[in-house]
Amino acid sequence: MKSPRFIYLLLLSIFSLSSAEAGIRIPAPVFKTIVTVISGAAAAASLGQSATEEERRIEIDKTIEELKAKGIDPRDGAIYQLYFKANPKAAGRWFFKPNVYALIQIEGQGDYVPAAIARGYEGQEFSVTIYAHQIRTGGKVLVHLLDDKQWWNTAWNSILQTEIPISITGKSITPLVRAEVQSDFSIKLINKDVVFQPPGYIAQASITVPHSEDGIWLAEGRLEDKETHDAGRIQFAEIWRADVYSKKSHSTWAFIFWGALAIVLFLVFLKLLLGKKTCPTGQST
Repeated sequence: MKSPRFIYLLLLSIFSLSSAEAGIRIPAPVFKTIVTVISGAAAAASLGQSATEEERRIEIDKTIEELKAKGIDPRDGAIYQLYFKANPKAAGRWFFKPNVYALIQIEGQGDYVPAAIARGYEGQEFSVTIYAHQIRTGGKVLVHLLDDKQWWNTAWNSILQTEIPISITGKSITPLVRAEVQSDFSIKLINKDVVFQPPGYIAQASITVPHSEDGIWLAEGRLEDKETHDAGRIQFAEIWRADVYSKKSHSTWAFIFWGALAIVLFLVFLKLLLGKKTCPTGQST
């Protein structure tokens, strides 16, 4: 991102060149005032920007170091939060409550199972914080809520005790386990030597990732059962992204554009004003 000092020099150059091209001689006191205003604005912007950017960099760097220390690759990474409130009757169970877990299909990335399960789910709010690669704007995320019908599936024991506390977000990250749906609809967890029996189907929702400049967004969706009836609500949000500060340069050029436009309009107005006060012979009226 270009510094306010660079912007100040650029705007001052535009002002000087524009005034010369317009044939306007700016009196020394007026020129000094304009320089003072532009440089003062640049200094204020510099202080505000440096403080904000430094705080953001410190926060991001600290989180990245935490992730590295816990064996997670932070490159192209983001922290997401999945929240849902579903109708347990959509599981179609006559007895007992469903054991609900999620299968998340991320466009261009594959299928994943968060290491979290809601046993005996009764329709309460449930949320899980996960870490994954960044999902492009407009990308699709398909979330399936499934029912583990095994009475006591000990396979979960090997992946449930793996939450990773991250101090910056104030939450614990639940790892995503790469998964593969088999031809018999059982779910194999890659690199875990774990296979879940074919689950019961509860509901699904499709999420489209919205545009966001600051790495914070929230998308909501409607859960539908296999008959496409309403089965609850779901939210999928990005709450942290590693490369957020590198995407700010567009605001610098917007500032330059509007600053340059203001200077040109000021010079046009000044030329018109001076033209009205001058006779055709060149003498002041």
